[in-house]
Amino acid sequence: MGCCSSKNAAMLDDNEKTGDDASAKMAAILGASFASATGETAQPKPTLQPHTLEDGRRALANEQHPSPWLNGLAVEADPNASPELNYLAAKELVDGFARGDIEIGITPGNGGPLLAEKLALRASLAGQHEANVLIARVNNSGNYFGTLHPDDVSFGFRALEAGVSAGDRACAVKFIQDAQYLQPGLLEPYDEVMTKAQAAKVLDGLLASGDKDPQLPLLKAYMLQNGNGYLRDEAAARQWAQLAADAGSVDAEFELYIYWAQGIGGPADAAESHRHLVAAAKGGHARSMANLGGAYATGAGVPKDEALSLEWYKKAADAGLARAAHVLSVMYRTGEGAPRDPVLAEKYEKMADGLA
Repeated sequence: MGCCSSKNAAMLDDNEKTGDDASAKMAAILGASFASATGETAQPKPTLQPHTLEDGRRALANEQHPSPWLNGLAVEADPNASPELNYLAAKELVDGFARGDIEIGITPGNGGPLLAEKLALRASLAGQHEANVLIARVNNSGNYFGTLHPDDVSFGFRALEAGVSAGDRACAVKFIQDAQYLQPGLLEPYDEVMTKAQAAKVLDGLLASGDKDPQLPLLKAYMLQNGNGYLRDEAAARQWAQLAADAGSVDAEFELYIYWAQGIGGPADAAESHRHLVAAAKGGHARSMANLGGAYATGAGVPKDEALSLEWYKKAADAGLARAAHVLSVMYRTGEGAPRDPVLAEKYEKMADGLA
């Protein structure tokens, strides 16, 4: 298979199989998708051998780190720790990386990802295939965790392929997502093309199975728009985005706002664009909230309304958008669009810094 040439990939017993009927059915669906993409007979893919933590431990000999780092070390030291406990400890670490624990010193720079990967691999080897998603999150995330392998991204995709072939849906969705957002040059050219083709087949398999997850048609819209795994087709992308919106995806509503504003895949229509923007904002989409605030601030496509502008910027900031908090800080500091209030200006400035 395309991205399976990683020289770091090692062997796991091919006889590891789940006995769960739902997993077996999913394995058949996803395995057939891989086979149609590659011309190969679908086989369970070997997972990966864990790497030692010796280098990380030498670097951390005289340091102390609070949980989840200590929690992960405790699980690692317990030979009787269950696959579920290994998985949860690894997930706690990886979620901490996403929060920025490495940057603020809660988790050590290289030892933390190494530990997370080792715990996730233990869980994977014991049949907890969703743990392969964590391996991919460590390895396919722009290397900001540090280099665990000479070819990190290939290693991450290998882990996902193992989970997909075992019938794990979470691995399948992560495989599609990572293939869609794969940056050029991170895999060999042939491997990149094949990985995206495989992702398209896996996505089509999930859609054909009747999976109702609204992110699936939206992923197809993204891939069609960008020509990833499919021939580029912006008109079809708009249609799939509409299906995702109809299924309840606020992200799809935001994409349709852009499609209709810019005439991507069909005609441009400012009123239709605004309708999708409002739907996304009311659905809790932070960027849409901020954009709607901006529209009311400037009168772009709607009557100018400073009160509504302020309301939507506040909602966007409360939803975690740093840009909206910064705009509020400026508004309260200058008195433009909001009453001048140095206390609130400082509050939103600190919020913006924290969110950033």
